Amino acid sequence: MSQVGGVAHLAIEVIAQADQVQAFAMAVGQSGEDARLPTTFPIRWLTDPRIIALIAGLASDRPSALPVHELQTITSIKSLPIGLPLTIQVEGRRTDDIHVTIDATVEDQSGEPVAILHSLLRLMA
Repeated sequence: MSQVGGVAHLAIEVIAQADQVQAFAMAVGQSGEDARLPTTFPIRWLTDPRIIALIAGLASDRPSALPVHELQTITSIKSLPIGLPLTIQVEGRRTDDIHVTIDATVEDQSGEPVAILHSLLRLMA
């Protein structure tokens, strides 16, 4: 059965640990103890197994397809707190036969948005 038009929601808790931030900064070419947080850091949370499962569910009618990033945007609203719990509100949507969109809002402990993530995935067979 086609999953086109399907929508799924998920909320997960994450923490930007200082060592993870430092490793990510170094991986994207920054160095030193004072490396700033790359604005792309939150995108790594889209590989969380729970989000992967959400994507797989929306693509379950194409089990051999590999979701490949076609487009992604990250909008930073305010500084990402390091070492504190954050919640990511995720909405996945199967927009057509070959695309899944992921829209996610990273929220701080008070529920205020910190970043907005958008990813368009193409289901490659």
